[in-house]
Amino acid sequence: MGMGSLRKFFALGLVVAVAVVITGCGGGDSAPKGKVQGKVTLKGGSLPTGASIAFSGGTGGGSASIDATGAYKLNEGIPVGSYRVSIVPPTTSQSPEEAMKAAMAGKAADPSGGIPAKYLDPAQSGLTFEVKAGNNDANFDLSAE
Repeated sequence: MGMGSLRKFFALGLVVAVAVVITGCGGGDSAPKGKVQGKVTLKGGSLPTGASIAFSGGTGGGSASIDATGAYKLNEGIPVGSYRVSIVPPTTSQSPEEAMKAAMAGKAADPSGGIPAKYLDPAQSGLTFEVKAGNNDANFDLSAE
């Protein structure tokens, strides 16, 4: 490698190093975020134990468990923006043997947990929320339809 090539290589390395310092290493996401909490009810009552809520949008999303009173709180902030919301039914806690016995007795578990099917899909639920910077309260009362 000649002296001219070495200088060009050094200059290129210096330009790359300066660019990395100016732009950062990528770990500092400075997009505004909002914290979301609220309550979800079904016809004014509680949802099945173990249900959760999910926010999905083009800028990110998040989910949280819904407690016995219907309250939830996303543990981390999510980017400011518009979100579609869905309700995720609880997973069954039955063993395969218990599920088979229940099905044979005509008492198979409802995989939706009693949550109307439209709320399981964010594109069909009709539930939306606009997250703003700071704290956000998002309450939803689901209908039986």
